[in-house]
Amino acid sequence: MAKQYIIIVFILILNIASYFLFLRIDFTNDKKYTLSESTKKIIKNLNQEIQINVYFSENLPPDFARIKTDIKDLINEYAIKSSNNIKFKFINPFENEKFEKEAIENGIAPVLIDVREKNQLKQQKAYFGLTITNNKGQKEVIPIIQPETSYEYFITLSIKKLTITNKTIIGLLQGNGEPDIYAIKELYNNLSALYEIENIELNNNSDIPKHIKTLLIISPKDSFSQNNFNTLDNFLRKGNNIFIAYNSVDANPEAQYAFPVYNNFQNWLKQKGIIVKNNFIIDKNCMPIVFTQNQSGYPVKSTINFPLIPILTKFSNHPVNTGIQSVVFEFASQCLPNNKNNVKFIPLIKTSDKSGIINPPFQFDLLKNWTDTDFPLSNITVAAILEGKIVGNKNSKIVFISDGDFVINGVGQNTIKINEDNIHLTANIIDWLSGSTELFHIRTKEIKYRPLISLPDKTKNIIKYFNFIFPILLIIIYGIIRQEKNKMKKN
Repeated sequence: MAKQYIIIVFILILNIASYFLFLRIDFTNDKKYTLSESTKKIIKNLNQEIQINVYFSENLPPDFARIKTDIKDLINEYAIKSSNNIKFKFINPFENEKFEKEAIENGIAPVLIDVREKNQLKQQKAYFGLTITNNKGQKEVIPIIQPETSYEYFITLSIKKLTITNKTIIGLLQGNGEPDIYAIKELYNNLSALYEIENIELNNNSDIPKHIKTLLIISPKDSFSQNNFNTLDNFLRKGNNIFIAYNSVDANPEAQYAFPVYNNFQNWLKQKGIIVKNNFIIDKNCMPIVFTQNQSGYPVKSTINFPLIPILTKFSNHPVNTGIQSVVFEFASQCLPNNKNNVKFIPLIKTSDKSGIINPPFQFDLLKNWTDTDFPLSNITVAAILEGKIVGNKNSKIVFISDGDFVINGVGQNTIKINEDNIHLTANIIDWLSGSTELFHIRTKEIKYRPLISLPDKTKNIIKYFNFIFPILLIIIYGIIRQEKNKMKKN
C-alpha cells in the first residue's frame, strides 16, 4: 500500500514539475521543433510585446491537425524563450461570425481542403493562417501556414520586420541593362525584413553614396564605361562589397542555338582576380524541361533532362552555404582564379562528378541521347568569392555567380518561379556581405532536397534480380523445412 502512495506522489510531483519546466527532445534531422540560437537571440532582446493570433479551424483531417499541433508547440516555445513578451491565442473562425470576419479582414482567406467522410471525398472550407502584431498595431500576416515549410523562419522574420528600427540600405545597380526591383520579386520579398534597396546608377562624376556598403550587380547586358569601372573600383577601395550575377554565355531556346556573350565586364572581373570563361557547363544532374515537337502533324509535349541547366549540390564549407541543399543554374560557366597578391579566391559552388564543358557557338539537340562519356569532368567551379585587398589597401569582398538569371523572376506574363535555394543562397550572401548573419540558420531549416543515390547499371541489375529471385528462394527454403518437419512427425 505504501508503495502505491509513493508512486502516486511521484506522479503528482512529475506533473507539477512538467507544468513549470518545458522540455522536449527533438530527433528531427534539421531540428525542426527546436528554436535556433538566432531566433532565441532575437526574441530575448524584444523590448515590446508581440501578439500572435493563429486562426485555425477545428475538426480537420489528421495531416492538418498535426500542423496545428506543431505550430502550437513552436509558438509556445517562442512565448517561453521571450520571457512572455510574446503572447498567443488560437482562434477558431467558425466559432462565431465575428471571428471569421476578423480573419478575413486580416487577410486570412478560407481555403478548400479534401476531406473523406463515409468513403466519400468532399471539400471543406478551412482556415489556417496567423497574424503577428506589435504594440504599435503594426501587423504581419501569414495567410496560409504551408505544410513542410520552415514555420520558425516565417515567424521570426515577421517579428524581425515589426521590431527593427533602422534597416540597412543596399544598392541595386541600374543603367547597364540590369533588371529592376520588380523583376527580382522573390529576392526582394526575402530581403525586405532587414534591408531597403536603393537603385544606383554609375554617373560619370560621382561616387556611390557613402551609406551603401553592399552593391548588387545582377545580369548587366550593356558595356561599362571606364568611368563606371573607376566608380566600382573606388567603392571597393573603401572596403565595401559587391554581389555579382553575370552571364558570359546565352542561348536562344526557340532556335536551339547557344552563343558566347562578350563585353568589357569580364576584363574588369579578371583584373579583380576572377576569370570567367565563355563556355557552357553541362552536368548529368540536371533539370527536366518540357518541349513541343511535331509528330504526324500533331504537337506533342515531351519531357527531357537538359544538362545545360544543372542542379548543383556541391557546396564549399562557407557560412553563406549554411543549409543550402541544391541550386539551379540556367547556362552556367566556368570560373577560374586569376592569381592576384593579397586576394583569396574561394570556390563556392562546384559541379558534380559527372560534368563537362561545351564551347560555343553550337546548335543544341533537345533529343540528344546523353551518355556518361559526355560528362568526363568533375568539380568545375561555377561560383566563387574574392576576398582581400582587391583594390587599394582595405579588405573587401566580391561574390560571383556565373548565372545572371540566378534570381530573376521576370515581369508580367514572363514571370517565373525561382528555385527556393537560389533565393536563400543569395540572401545568405547579402547578409554575409552586409555583416548580418542571424537568419542564416533558419532560412533553410526544412530539408527538402533528398536526391536518390545514382547507381551504375550493373548494380541496378544485381538489385533487380535479387529482389526477384530472393523471395522465391525464401518460399522454396520454407517449403523444404516444412516438408522435413512433417516427415519427422510421421516418423
